Amino acid sequence: MLGLKCTTCGALLELDDAFAGGVCRCIHCGTIQTVPSQLRPTGPGRTASLPPVEPLQPTVDAAPFDLGGPAIDPPKAEDADIPAGPPPDAMLWKLVYGLAAAIVLGIGVVIWLVATKTSKPSHAAADDHPAPAVTDGGTSTPDVVPPAPQTPAPVAPSVTNAPAPAVVPAPGPTPTPTPTPTPTPPPVAAANPTFCGVALNGKSVVYVVDRTSSVPGLFDPTNKALIASIKSLRPDQQFQVIYCGNKAEPAGTFVPTTGMVLATPAARAQAITDIAAVKMGGETSMQTAVVAAAAERPELMVFISGKTTHRAPDVPNRFHRYLGGAPSRVDTFCLGAPLAEPALKQIAEQTGGEYKFISLEELNQFGK
Repeated sequence: MLGLKCTTCGALLELDDAFAGGVCRCIHCGTIQTVPSQLRPTGPGRTASLPPVEPLQPTVDAAPFDLGGPAIDPPKAEDADIPAGPPPDAMLWKLVYGLAAAIVLGIGVVIWLVATKTSKPSHAAADDHPAPAVTDGGTSTPDVVPPAPQTPAPVAPSVTNAPAPAVVPAPGPTPTPTPTPTPTPPPVAAANPTFCGVALNGKSVVYVVDRTSSVPGLFDPTNKALIASIKSLRPDQQFQVIYCGNKAEPAGTFVPTTGMVLATPAARAQAITDIAAVKMGGETSMQTAVVAAAAERPELMVFISGKTTHRAPDVPNRFHRYLGGAPSRVDTFCLGAPLAEPALKQIAEQTGGEYKFISLEELNQFGK
């Protein structure tokens, strides 16, 4: 083994004896340098004494970026005439090109087969045109089947000025026509909204209805009159109906339950349905109903009552407290209870509203 110190990085290189007088490349920095022919072999723990060596400039034939492996073997003269074979990469590319060409060729064959198959006439078309028959003499004659003779349909003799025979219906029971159901139209608002003839002038109206059972036969006509009044509302008016509370429903019954709504056809139709389901019941209290109505702050409150106990002198003061300072105008209606007239009239006067006494006959007439 020979020892050589790299002239660039100073690393110690161990070389085979055959490199003496040749060139080598440093495996650390890649510098190509000349190996002196008088280089002494090195032993364990020895380093050959070297004369100063000038670095050799790389030639064109040297591999510029080969940094791996041990030192390069010197070229031999007997290997100069051996032709170099194709590199492995060239063989790989040839294999890839050949495989790609085979794939393209296969695709072309498949396309040709599909195009050939679709261009052939169908069996159904061939059956429509059978081949002509060939006679013994070799002449082809078409196999034509003559059409069957058409038999003309018999024509009835025309009768001029012949009267048509009269059709006499068979005796039997006369069928009863089935009545066609007529759809119920939505309630149509009247030009002037009213309750029992009193105009309801206001953009918002809350009806407070006493459903007491103290006056027999009064509740159903009151509901009919209430429905007639709701039908007369304009679509731009808001409304709500609040029934006075009783033992079953202390807070009262609200139609609709969400508060005042615009009197659209759909809202009026739903309110009419809900009013029909409200039941009369027992002893009532106006307090919760009036307080709830005042909380909506309507322009107009319609108070409808036939309760005889409203004749008490403190009723107007209590009603005023229940309003809680709401700026609502209150129209009061006394239904068949003359004893309650003074209190209800005073409530209407204190709030700038109107008062009206309504008999049972008038109530039924308005409900129609």
